[in-house]
Amino acid sequence: MPLVNTLPYPTSTDIPDVPEDIRKLAVAVDARVPVAYSAGLASIAAAACGASGSLSVAVTFPVGRFTQAPVVSATIAAVISNSVPMIPRTSPSTAAGVTLYVFNNSAGSITPSAAIPVSWHAVQMLAGSGPGLLAAGDTFTATCHTTGCENEGAVLELALDVDAPPDAVACGVCGRPITDTVGL
Repeated sequence: MPLVNTLPYPTSTDIPDVPEDIRKLAVAVDARVPVAYSAGLASIAAAACGASGSLSVAVTFPVGRFTQAPVVSATIAAVISNSVPMIPRTSPSTAAGVTLYVFNNSAGSITPSAAIPVSWHAVQMLAGSGPGLLAAGDTFTATCHTTGCENEGAVLELALDVDAPPDAVACGVCGRPITDTVGL
């Protein structure tokens, strides 16, 4: 689904309802802020590493921080003598932790002169998804504000149609477009 501005800004023809407009905007912004994140610096012990081999260290996330496997990125934080051909990688993460690796990208065996510092960053974007990707079957809420509509003010939980453009949400009763959505 392409990212478009789906924040609930009042249009120039709307009569402002400042407290409600601010609440809707806050809810929509909160839906775009990561649910959980953590970062750190791990140290991979210096050891002989054969051609195409790897060295690793396990990282444990703070207990209860993540409810789903977060997206983890890693980078070598400082150049250590004899470690230049090393490339950082991560294992598939779990809610509990991840293993960080440095791979020897050279044709020969190398031994770093000291431990290799690896910076890492883990992010869980949505309560139900580390990457924060919406998929078929995910749900969102929509509220129709058309005066006199049978659905006026009702918060409706809808299934995501991944093939529909994000601006295609319309009330099933009055047919008017709905811009007050949360979770898209």
